[in-house]
Amino acid sequence: MGYLTQAVEKAILAIFRTKHDPIPTRDWHTFTNTHVRGELDIKTAEKVVNEYGIALEKASYANRLEMAHLIDNLANGKESVEKVVASLNEKRGRHYDLFTLKCDRSLLPYPKETIREAIDLLLQYEKDPENISLLREGLR
Repeated sequence: MGYLTQAVEKAILAIFRTKHDPIPTRDWHTFTNTHVRGELDIKTAEKVVNEYGIALEKASYANRLEMAHLIDNLANGKESVEKVVASLNEKRGRHYDLFTLKCDRSLLPYPKETIREAIDLLLQYEKDPENISLLREGLR
């Protein structure tokens, strides 16, 4: 039971974390749309990453609601603690995805590979350590 309590606490803390400042759009005056890596240019990469951020915010909100519902169901005995623990131990299933904050692929605005390519491209030119940290977090 202690394991479940720690997992719930960790998930709730992660879900309610908020970013204080959104990633600002950069003026890439030094670079033009002629700088291309794969299929993406810098402006397109910014668009992809910004839309990805919006999708993650929406997913975070949905996860918050689902987590609140799960906690309520656990408290009222409508959901089995053993079922939740089994999902976490097996590292798959609805509960595992919820606790590990996995985003449903259907919520992503672009294919995962495109998002990774966009983040990699922006990391090459970003100088602000805070933005670099946020971009790297997006690769996890």
